[in-house]
Amino acid sequence: MVYSSGTNLIKRMRKRKRVRFRTIELKLSPRQKQSLENYCQARHTTPVKLIKKCIRKYTEGFARSVPDEYYVTEKQLALFDETEETIADQSPAEGIKF
Repeated sequence: MVYSSGTNLIKRMRKRKRVRFRTIELKLSPRQKQSLENYCQARHTTPVKLIKKCIRKYTEGFARSVPDEYYVTEKQLALFDETEETIADQSPAEGIKF
């Protein structure tokens, strides 16, 4: 770096923070293992790369906090609320079709 005063200063290099990895074990049946190996061979990839790609959606972006939309709510079957409301809005004669 050259400053206006004409002195050259050496920019200090910061040490990189060491990346720590964690080990996760999972068990596969022999048939599942063979299927995984065959799929990876066909796609020219490795099982580790395939598994990491599949779980990337869940492992990236949630380090600090999880958005509210991913939390489990008390009303798990909220999709039925809409149908109950539409049935309640109809008169008894409208719901019956011959």
